[in-house]
Amino acid sequence: MAPSTAVQLKEEGNALFVKKHYARAHEKYSEAIAIDGQNAATDLDPTYAKGWSRLASAHDAGLEFTSAVVAWQKALDALPKVDLSPAELKQKEQYTTSLQKATERLEAATKEALPGDLQASGPAGYNSSVRTRRILISDFTEGVGYMNILKKVPMKGGPQGYAIIGHTEGLTCITNGVMRDLRVFRIDCQDWLDKYNDQVCFEAEKRRAWTSESLEGIQKAALQRLKKEGWHDVRPALSVVVRGWIMRAIFDSELRQVPQVAVERLKETLELLHWGRQIWRDVSKDDRGAIFENTFVRGVKSIYLETLMAAHEKATGPDKTALLDTLLAAARELIDEMQNAGQPTYTEPVDPGFVSSFHIYPVAEAHAEKHLHYTLAVGEYTEAARMLPPDDEKHCWYLNCTIDPLLRGDAPKKVVMGVVNMIRAAMPLMQRIWAHSALAKQGRDAMIETTLRVAESKHA
Repeated sequence: MAPSTAVQLKEEGNALFVKKHYARAHEKYSEAIAIDGQNAATDLDPTYAKGWSRLASAHDAGLEFTSAVVAWQKALDALPKVDLSPAELKQKEQYTTSLQKATERLEAATKEALPGDLQASGPAGYNSSVRTRRILISDFTEGVGYMNILKKVPMKGGPQGYAIIGHTEGLTCITNGVMRDLRVFRIDCQDWLDKYNDQVCFEAEKRRAWTSESLEGIQKAALQRLKKEGWHDVRPALSVVVRGWIMRAIFDSELRQVPQVAVERLKETLELLHWGRQIWRDVSKDDRGAIFENTFVRGVKSIYLETLMAAHEKATGPDKTALLDTLLAAARELIDEMQNAGQPTYTEPVDPGFVSSFHIYPVAEAHAEKHLHYTLAVGEYTEAARMLPPDDEKHCWYLNCTIDPLLRGDAPKKVVMGVVNMIRAAMPLMQRIWAHSALAKQGRDAMIETTLRVAESKHA
């Protein structure tokens, strides 16, 4: 039996959609994406609004609200801007209503994750890390879900005797999650890395990404392909390259425990992004892609800071001093950048945790990493804690980190005990949300308690 084509799979998906079998329709659309590397319902005709609406409805049915919001917006964008026909006006009204409902469902799903007292407090209670945590886990989990449905189907005449069926957005979802907050990264099964490698190889092949070229080689190849093929081909290829580099850096730092290698990989990633932002500074996001947006680059810089910190802790001698200088400079640069950027504004829907992930947390991280300059330790840790929600574990942890320099500097009892009391008040909030985080498993609460007892005994 001949293998299905992308168009056939799209038609099967449409038939299932009409019968309201949304989950199965979504599977068919995903297989169509996998076979031709493009979305048969949408990318084969980027202005095909009905294709985007069907995909959005499938996401709605699968409770994938973040993806649904994006797809409904794409459906709206695909409609003509002027001189709409009566049918197109009806579509516009329908898609606008559906976008609003998907956005409301996303808000409601996020709010449901809040403890009861935070729900009751309304918007005043939204200053909670659970909103960001809920969304970033959703992104990461969705990406891993795509990774898990990747499958190999026998195909005569195929280069390896089989074809790979999957979804080309797995890497995007996974990296979106870890860039929001590296604490979301986890490996929960023995073959996780094998599945991940299969996913990346699949996406690299479908997107024709450059997998072995140097930075300079990729820059040259991207410019050449852009002239011949256009943004439709170059945009996804660069995205796979950049996101793949980010994940390799995370593996180097978190799994292989060689953060110095990860530092160099992230430096190269930032060089590629800076280069693209410069030469394509007048190109729209729709063409050049999300990886060149301020928020994306900021997410990479945040991971870079954490990796520099890990490398500094492992280094010795002159390397340790050099890494400290680099870390302080990178932290100052990010803080200055955010101060100059002012209040963020957006031209398209963003989920409730977006501002926290890309505007608050990176600056808090930058302040925290400046603590290595000992005379700045108390002020920087305090500023980092101040910027975070009181129930975020880093808020409590950064306050805890001010105790030692305060005691060493013979700070007044009133100052020390003021910090101790803030930590005592924050710990119950932290524990109900971050009870099972990586830091908690490393003995976070016991370490904080030890620090507090030392401070309380000195000022009893």
